[in-house]
Amino acid sequence: MEFDLNELPSEADAEQAIIGACVLNPEITHQAVEILGSKGDMFYNPTCSVLYETIVGLNDRNVVPDRPMLLHHLDSQPSLVAGMTMLDVVGGADAVDAILGQAYSPQNIEHYANLVWRSHIQRKMIRAGAELARLGYLGDQQDIHSLLGQAENTVYNIRSGQSRHGAISAAQAASRFWHTLEQQIADPSYNRGWQMGIPNLDRVLGYVDPGRLVVMAGRPGFGKTTSSLWIARDFAIRRGEPVMIVVYEQDSEEHMRTLVAMETGIDSLKLKHGNLLDADELTQVHEAIARITASPLYFVEFGDPVHVKSLAKRTSVRAQEDHGKPLAMVILDYLQLMPPMPNSKAANRDREVGEISRYLKLMAKEMDIIVMLLAQLNREVERRADHRPILADLRECVIGSTCLTDADTGRQVTIAEINPGNRILGMDKDHKIRAFSVQDVWSTGVKPVYTITTRTGRQITATANHPLFTASGWKPVAELQPGDLIATASQRRDVSDLLWEDIRSIEPAGEAEVFDISVPGCGNFVANGIIAHNSGNIEQDADIVVFTYCPMAYMGDNERRRAQAEYTGELAGYEPYDHIVAKWRAGATGTAHNAWHKPTGNIISMRTRP
Repeated sequence: MEFDLNELPSEADAEQAIIGACVLNPEITHQAVEILGSKGDMFYNPTCSVLYETIVGLNDRNVVPDRPMLLHHLDSQPSLVAGMTMLDVVGGADAVDAILGQAYSPQNIEHYANLVWRSHIQRKMIRAGAELARLGYLGDQQDIHSLLGQAENTVYNIRSGQSRHGAISAAQAASRFWHTLEQQIADPSYNRGWQMGIPNLDRVLGYVDPGRLVVMAGRPGFGKTTSSLWIARDFAIRRGEPVMIVVYEQDSEEHMRTLVAMETGIDSLKLKHGNLLDADELTQVHEAIARITASPLYFVEFGDPVHVKSLAKRTSVRAQEDHGKPLAMVILDYLQLMPPMPNSKAANRDREVGEISRYLKLMAKEMDIIVMLLAQLNREVERRADHRPILADLRECVIGSTCLTDADTGRQVTIAEINPGNRILGMDKDHKIRAFSVQDVWSTGVKPVYTITTRTGRQITATANHPLFTASGWKPVAELQPGDLIATASQRRDVSDLLWEDIRSIEPAGEAEVFDISVPGCGNFVANGIIAHNSGNIEQDADIVVFTYCPMAYMGDNERRRAQAEYTGELAGYEPYDHIVAKWRAGATGTAHNAWHKPTGNIISMRTRP
C-alpha cells in the first residue's frame, strides 16, 4: 500500500457538522469539549478550528454563539496579519455561512467528535513516524540514549491526548469546576481522585487527585514498603487501576512475596520456604498469583528519575493497551537509594534529593498520575522523648539567634529576621564565598539542639541532622566529633576564600525553637561564620506527607504486652500502627490509627487511642 504524506487524513464533513450542531444547540457543546478539548487544534480545517474555539469561548461566557454573534465576535478580533480581523482570516461571512448552511443533527455530536478525534490521532501518528525516522538518522551524531528518550516521548505524546499546558481562562476553569459539581450531584460516589485503600487513612485524606506527589516516610522497619504495597494492591488488584513500582532496595520477587502474603494471610517467612507450605496453602498461593498476574501491576528495578519517567510513559501506553487504562500511580522505593539526575551538577546529596523531588512533582503533573515517594527518616526521632515523627524531621535547622551575613551591607542579621529576597553570603560550587538570594525562611518548631564550638571560639547551635561542611564533605552534626575540621568564612564581604578550623567541643544545648532557610542558588549559608547546609525540598515539593509509626517499637516488654492487650488484644499477632498525615496541601491533617500484622503485611482498622 502506498502513502502520500501530502494528503493527511481528515474528516471535513464531521468538522463542519460539529460547528453547525453547536450553533444550532449550544447546550450540547460540552459533549464535543469532553472529546476534543476546548482548543481547536484537533480540527484539520483552519476555519472550523477558529469557529470551534470561538463557539466554546462564547459558550463558557454564557453568550449564545448564533450566526450574528459569531460574525460580530470574529470581526472584532484582530489577527496576527496586520489589517485583518479573524473574520477575514476564516474567509469572511460567506465562508461561515457555507458551514452553517448545512443541515446537521445535534443528536450525533459525539459521533462527529469521535471521527474528528480519530483523524487527529492518525495525523499525529504519521508525524510521529516521520520524527522517529529523523531521530534514527541522527544516531551517529548525537547521544543514542538522549535520542531514545526523545523517541519515547514522541510515541507517548500520540496517546497523551489534549495538552494540559498553556493558559486557560477563568471562565473555562469555572466551567470545568461546575461540570465536576454536576457529576457529583448526579452521582454522589463520583470523584476524580482515588482513596488509598488503607483503613482510617482514607478518613483523614479523603480522595487524592492525580498530579500529586505523596511522600511516605518512616524509620527502618516501620512499614513504609508494606503500606505502599498495600496501596498498590488496592489500586491494581482490587480496583484494576494500573500501578508501576520502582524498586531500589528489595527486588521484585520480595515485593511479590509480600503481596502474596497479603492476599493469602500466609506468613511471609513460610513463603520463603516452599517445603513448609501444605497443600491448601499451595492452592491459596497459586490462586493469589493468578489474581496478581492478571492485574495491571508493573515492576521496574532501578533507574534514575529521567529513566523512570520514560519507563512510566511506556508502561502507561502498555497498560492502556493491556487493561484499557493508563497508569494511575508510580511508587518509588525509596528516595535515599535513588541515583541523581543525569548530568546533575549538585554539589551534595541533599541538593540531588531536591532535584529529584522537584522532577517527580513535575512528572506527576505532566502525566496526571499520583507519584508516591518513600523516604527513610534519620535517627533524630529516636533522640526525642516523643518519638512520633513530625514534619520538621524532613529538615535540618539552626536556632533563631544564628547570625547570617547580609551580602549588601555586611551587617549580621539573625535567621529569624531574614526575609525572602534578602541576599546573604553562601559558598558556591567552587568553594568561594559570594552573595545568594533567600527564597524562604520559616520556623520548624522546638527541637533538641547541640552547640558546636571551634578552636577560635566560633559557635553554631543546630539540630543533630544539620550538615556542616567538613574537609571530607557535608556531615550532620551527629556524625561530627572534636578535632574534625569544618569550613568557616571571614565575616568580611571582600574575602571569598574558605578558612578551616578544628572543632573544640560538641555539647547538648537542650531544646530550642529552630529555623530553616531555602537558598536555592547554593544550598548553604554562612551561619555565625560557619558553612552550614540548608535542607532539601522534600517537604516543600510534596503535596502530601505521611509518616508511618509503630509506637510499640519504643516500649519495654511489659509495656508492649499492656498496649497489645488494650488495643489489639482480640487481634492475635497485630500491633498498633499509625499513619500520621503531617501535610495535605488540599485537605486536613491528622493521625490514622490502624493495626499491622507484620508476618502477613495485613493492615486493618483499629479504634482510636490516645
